[in-house]
Amino acid sequence: MKKKTSVLLLILSVALVLISTAVLLMSIFGSSDFTDIRADLQGASAVYIDDEANAVYAYDGSLAKRSFQGERLVEYSFGEGEETPRISEINVKGGKVYASLVDERMIVRFDEASGTPETVYRLLDPISKFVLDGNGEYLAVASKNGNKNYVTLLETRAGTAWADDGGSQTPHLCEIEYSTDVVSLYFEEDTLTYALKNGDVYSIAQDGEYSPERVLRTELTLIAYGNVRNGSQVAVSDKGIVAQYEGGERAAEVQLGGDVYCASINEGSDLVSIGMRYEKMRFYSAESRNIAAKVAVFNEPTKIEQSADGADRIFVYESLSGSGMLLDLNKARGIEVYEILEIVFIVTEVVFGLFFIFSVLNISKIGGKLLSVYKKIGQALWKHKKSYLMLLPSFAALGVFNYFPAIWSFFLSLTEYKPGVYTRFVGLNNFITMFQNEYFWVGMGNMCIFLVTDLLKALIPPVIIAELIFAMSSKKAQYWTRVLMYVPGILPGVAGIMIWTSGILGMDGLINVFLRTIGLGHLAVDWLGNSETALWALVFIGFPYIGGYLLFYGAIMSVPKELFEAAKLDGCGWWQRLAFIDMPLISPQLKYVFVTGFIGSIQDFGRVWLTTGGGPGYSTYIPALELYYNISQFNDYGMAAAMGFFLFIIILAITIFNMRIKTQSAVGD
Repeated sequence: MKKKTSVLLLILSVALVLISTAVLLMSIFGSSDFTDIRADLQGASAVYIDDEANAVYAYDGSLAKRSFQGERLVEYSFGEGEETPRISEINVKGGKVYASLVDERMIVRFDEASGTPETVYRLLDPISKFVLDGNGEYLAVASKNGNKNYVTLLETRAGTAWADDGGSQTPHLCEIEYSTDVVSLYFEEDTLTYALKNGDVYSIAQDGEYSPERVLRTELTLIAYGNVRNGSQVAVSDKGIVAQYEGGERAAEVQLGGDVYCASINEGSDLVSIGMRYEKMRFYSAESRNIAAKVAVFNEPTKIEQSADGADRIFVYESLSGSGMLLDLNKARGIEVYEILEIVFIVTEVVFGLFFIFSVLNISKIGGKLLSVYKKIGQALWKHKKSYLMLLPSFAALGVFNYFPAIWSFFLSLTEYKPGVYTRFVGLNNFITMFQNEYFWVGMGNMCIFLVTDLLKALIPPVIIAELIFAMSSKKAQYWTRVLMYVPGILPGVAGIMIWTSGILGMDGLINVFLRTIGLGHLAVDWLGNSETALWALVFIGFPYIGGYLLFYGAIMSVPKELFEAAKLDGCGWWQRLAFIDMPLISPQLKYVFVTGFIGSIQDFGRVWLTTGGGPGYSTYIPALELYYNISQFNDYGMAAAMGFFLFIIILAITIFNMRIKTQSAVGD
């Protein structure tokens, strides 16, 4: 009877886990209904949606007006046989189509019906965004050149006819410079309002003076800011804060719980469209002051354009896939349903997962034995609970700072991870690319040279020094020798490396000065700047490599004196004593230095980074440096994690091998 009950529980738990998983997937991927014209918008990077005309103006290598079904209605040409320049923004006002050209630093106005260019507006700097006032009389442009950002206000009548364009800057009413990016521009009656990335919001009244006035300080790093339909203003920050303002005061705030890539705010709509990490989109309602909907898309959104009247469609552009889609907001389901399903899913998974484990253990014979073992372990833990509670902080710190980074590194090594951009599973691609990378193998070769020489330096000279000190007959001489040899170790490692780099191995360093003094100046070279000598110059750093002599000296001191006396009576010489008495008895210290030296050599990044930076060329390149460059320069965390995990496996294998040898020798003894 007990077995039958367990089997029924097993079947029920599996069924419910599968059902709950299906429900969650439906809630995620079925949370919205897409009006998807991906094939027609492939590569589209600029879009303007006109819901009233059931049309979309898009640039995907050419500029055209299309129906929502993808039919091309009007082509906008720059002249017969002329290629369409890159376009970053599109706007439509009063029967005219405006397009900003990325490389030409100008905005071109087309006749909407015929598609022919009419007017040109030229600026001095690359255009990032622009907006027109309600009557189409004024044009506000945000442009950027290096660290300088500009807001320029123009009259649309000031433009030059397309046929008469001479390439000179269009006269403007005002131009204001800032040191931070302009994230939003919009007109409200006779006032231009714009927001900066640093959180400051300014307005310019069209009163003839055109002087900017700061009207709000949000204290957020802004992604977007603008008016919504109810007359309030909404700000979206890069860290997922949505703040709503009324009369200059913050009236509401919502935390999205993730990084924001892009957002779109339209004065004709109540909803604010927000693109986030992990293929998520959120829609904030200014009316309810809360998140109104959540949908999943196929890649991280990098640009969002809402329909002109804010009605029911937005364009979501995904630069990674080079594609876009139209999303129907009217069909997006409420977030409350998703959140409830998510909670139900988690609870169901946990409860019935436990049922599943319990059922399997009850049915199988091995399960009964395991339950007995777990019961004994539980009783032992409870009996000594105070001791284990005192150890718990140490184990927790060990898990967080040692084991978790190693596990997380393995996870990252299987992904293409760009912080703040995307995380994508790629399997073993990073490892395959790593093994095909010639620079990685050059680094591995150099690492092996460093590894062998570092181990020789860590084991041989310190043992010899320790033996020589131990052989001194005077205790006072032993003491002062130990002190004098220990004093240089007080010098900070970085300072020591800098002394070697400039003071010893440099062109005017100690070695070259000595060579010139004895008449061998022709042999003087920049030891670290020459590809033939740089690697061995790095090996030479640290001479005479006394290192951990104190560890070996202490080990030799602990050898019973009776053994030395017996060896002396048997006629054993110094070399024989060293080989057959000292070395076997200090083998634990030798193995310890071998393992720590092995790990330290593989992980040694500072020696190369502070001296040669991997050069000249790749003569001193090492995997640790390649790992660092993948993070700091190439922003390729997945590849860096793969390299780190590969080095971790090497270190782990050698450590386990050493421990097994140690265990076997202990058993043999």
